[in-house]
Amino acid sequence: MEQNGFKGLVEGTTLGVLGAFATPTATLLAFAQHTSKVLRDLAKSGILKASRMRPPRKVSEDLPLSAYRLNEALGNLALESVLGGMFRLEAQLFSCLLVDEKNGLVTSVLLVTDKHVMRVKTTLSYELSVEWCFSLRDIIEHSEEGKTVVLTVLLPPERRGPGGHGATEGPGGHSAGGSPLSGM
Repeated sequence: MEQNGFKGLVEGTTLGVLGAFATPTATLLAFAQHTSKVLRDLAKSGILKASRMRPPRKVSEDLPLSAYRLNEALGNLALESVLGGMFRLEAQLFSCLLVDEKNGLVTSVLLVTDKHVMRVKTTLSYELSVEWCFSLRDIIEHSEEGKTVVLTVLLPPERRGPGGHGATEGPGGHSAGGSPLSGM
């Protein structure tokens, strides 16, 4: 039984203890290496894309930080980003989220600035597009009917709908003139 004596006992014990820790550690490092390689490849391919959970609020040095309001944040994001930032210099006066009654998701935002009133369509990833937009100068009358606001807009002749009328019925029953960007 005795081949290497005390020297063999020390060598065997050392190899056994090192093997008990080294093998799981090497396996764990190989797993981490493989996982990081997969994540790197996904990021390079564009499949793994970071997106915001909610649009950022507007922060100013001159004003204290206010509570987060999704309608204001979405309105500010719309002003900054739609149509290449065309409305960036306008001041937001009012914004209202429009929610789909079927699924409870925000589908668009009604936005009033110091120069325009517009409806901006949004998706879950906050991709924004203007559904319609009118200059405040072109609104000649407004009225309320329950939860509905009716705007009467005077359009120039080239923007009038069929039959020379000032507005046409848009998708979803919303009044919209000639094109999505009428009266800008």
